[in-house]
Amino acid sequence: MSKKKVATLATIAAAAGTIGMVGNQGLNAQAATATSTAAQTTATTTTDGQQAVSQATTKTTTAKRAVSQASTTVTTAQTAANHASTDKNTAQKVLNSASTAVQSATTTQQAALATKAAATPENIDNAKQVVSAATTVQSQAQSQADTTAATANQAQAEVNTKSSAVTAAQQALDQAQNKVKQIDTTTAQTAVSQDKTNVATQTKTVSDAQVTQSQANDTVTKAQTTVKTAQAAVDATNTQIKNADSTVEVGGVVMPAGYKEAYANRSALYNNAYNAVFDKAKDKDEDAQDKAIAAGNKALEPLAAIQKKVTEIDYQPTTADKNEVIDDVSNLTEAQVRDLSNFTASIINDVRAQFGFKPIKVSDGSAKLGYLMINKHEGSGDTFGVQGGSEPSFTKGVGVKVGIPVVDYVDDGRPYGEFLYPMIQDFSEWPWSLYHTNNHTMAELKGGIADYLYTHLDTRDDTVVEGSRASYGSILDVMATEAGDAYITDYKTLDLYLVTTFDSKGTIHLILISNDDNIIPKGSSFFKNTTTPAPISHVVVKNSTLQATLKSQTAALTTAKTALSAAQNKLTTAKKATAAATNKLTSLKQQLATDEATLKQAQAYNATPEELASAKAAVVTAQANVATATAELKTAKQTLATAKATDDKAQAAVQAAANKVAKAKAYLSGLENADANLATATANLAKAQTAYDQAKADYDQKVAAANTTAAVLKAAKAALDTAKANLAQATAREQALKTVEATTHSQLNGQPKAQNLATTTHHTEVTLTDAAATVGATTTNVANGLKAKATTTTLPQTNEQHAGFLSMLGMMLLGLFSLAGMGLKRKQH
Repeated sequence: MSKKKVATLATIAAAAGTIGMVGNQGLNAQAATATSTAAQTTATTTTDGQQAVSQATTKTTTAKRAVSQASTTVTTAQTAANHASTDKNTAQKVLNSASTAVQSATTTQQAALATKAAATPENIDNAKQVVSAATTVQSQAQSQADTTAATANQAQAEVNTKSSAVTAAQQALDQAQNKVKQIDTTTAQTAVSQDKTNVATQTKTVSDAQVTQSQANDTVTKAQTTVKTAQAAVDATNTQIKNADSTVEVGGVVMPAGYKEAYANRSALYNNAYNAVFDKAKDKDEDAQDKAIAAGNKALEPLAAIQKKVTEIDYQPTTADKNEVIDDVSNLTEAQVRDLSNFTASIINDVRAQFGFKPIKVSDGSAKLGYLMINKHEGSGDTFGVQGGSEPSFTKGVGVKVGIPVVDYVDDGRPYGEFLYPMIQDFSEWPWSLYHTNNHTMAELKGGIADYLYTHLDTRDDTVVEGSRASYGSILDVMATEAGDAYITDYKTLDLYLVTTFDSKGTIHLILISNDDNIIPKGSSFFKNTTTPAPISHVVVKNSTLQATLKSQTAALTTAKTALSAAQNKLTTAKKATAAATNKLTSLKQQLATDEATLKQAQAYNATPEELASAKAAVVTAQANVATATAELKTAKQTLATAKATDDKAQAAVQAAANKVAKAKAYLSGLENADANLATATANLAKAQTAYDQAKADYDQKVAAANTTAAVLKAAKAALDTAKANLAQATAREQALKTVEATTHSQLNGQPKAQNLATTTHHTEVTLTDAAATVGATTTNVANGLKAKATTTTLPQTNEQHAGFLSMLGMMLLGLFSLAGMGLKRKQH
């Protein structure tokens, strides 16, 4: 047995002994009178128990009141701390603003000091001369700018005149051209003939566009129908798939890289760290072992970090498992046991396959073994079910039924009973029990098994190092080591067989049979119908026919949508073409009407050749006038552009000269008023400094207040935590004493009352182990109603002087640990 385990057992035994010694300084004396104590009357024991419970209840009430008061104090302190923090932040902003004002006033005063130093009579005279010279330059620049502005204005007026001339010439040309149209019948007739041709051509274009648009519209309508039909088919198939039964179960885990290697080295890491600390401090430090254990656990932290990367895949059952109702889990059929075993093996083989280990198997013999060990109507029922890590033994008759050899064991000529050759480990934990053993579905049982396996991969439950604690390894060893056992290194001839079932109390049992060195003879009935369950699927596998249909339908839907989009684009283009052609036809018809009116007017006028020639000559003259006026306007615009550019430069020179004058005057003013400016700057600086000092003092006060309220809040929270811890301790003690009082009263009267807390549908005989388990653990309901984890609550020390009652409690806890399989023999390899 490892040092770590020895320390753990010693600690547990010491804790149990301490509880039994409360109010009695002599444990040996108390143990010597145990027989007498057990013979006390029921009334005496009940009175002691009731007094202890009453005192514990009073302490719980006091603890609740303390928690309430501490909570009120925390709320008040939190409010004060919040206000102080707000005041501090406001004061910080005021202080920052005051600091900025001081910096600005300081800069201004420094500039005033520099100006004061420069304000000599000589410098003032020079400044006046600079102002005078700059003013002269400004006057000259302004005079030049006035001239360029006048020139630019004159050029603008010329452009306006020329622009009006162009407008007048164009109007004259329009009138001359209209005159020709009104009297020239030949030209008017030609225009009308061309207009009619254009209208006829465009009318056909519009007709063709309308036909194209109609065809495109029909195509869109058909494509929409096709898409609608294809979408309906896809939706219908998706509904079928959604309601279809999964062909395989889904679950398992994805193991991170490095997990196998880290787990294989965990014992060496732990032992090396443990021994390094223990060997160095064992003669100097009485806490050497605790420190060595802490060092060993610290060395395992890298494995815990890797474990956090494990990805669990939610278990998804088949519809058949959801519908299969099991009336009593303690009366499973062999077929149901085999089904559960295959499922368990599929999850374990999932992990082993990722690590490169050979899979575990299930056979008729392994399933039969579990059936006989647990089934209450066959064999001896759950008398074979023992704590995980031990080797259950059974009679030759059972061995014959499952095909496993059982021989008589003789030592020194003395018979010791029958001996089971193969190593058979029963991994069962009573906290993982059903709340009731009837009316469960197969899916619920499998879900609980999956959770049980997943939990044993979790370092937070301290299961990752379980292999170094249990006599023959752990559930994690079965998954993460080749041999399924951390203590076995030679696994070349080792085959592993599994069976999973539930006992009459609803506790999960995972039974592993190791065929060491092929000790089970070949041809044994144990190997009949041996199967190697494949790793559980990580993804849902639906009906392949429906999936193929959906794939085809989805492709058809995509094609239909693409065709619809193309048809809609063509329809849009056709509509635009029809609209454009129609608009153009309307314009051509309007032009035809205008030209026909002009023709009628010319025919009615009936002009002579001389009149027509004169009208055409007037058009030529008007065209020449327009050309001349346009050229003159262009020249005027060029002249205006040149004048504006010159004026812009002159105006810029004026502005530059004005800036220099202003700058020179400002400098002169500063020199002449240096004393007054310096006095003002100094006064402003003093005022800013005073405001800063006030803001700093206020800020310091607010900081102190904030620190004080924060400290008060921290202390209040610490007091609340202490009060809550005291309440939890008092509540745990009260509940535990109530349970012990009831259990003890029941035992002394020969009337069993306690039962496995995980079972609610049947009663079992109360034993000392049952009573101690009832005191030391409670069960927590798990979401799927399948499993329960136990947490141990140690009774806190008190001042009650009920020696007989509390001594019995200590003895019961010692009995619990002695009967819980802690002295198991380790198999020799």
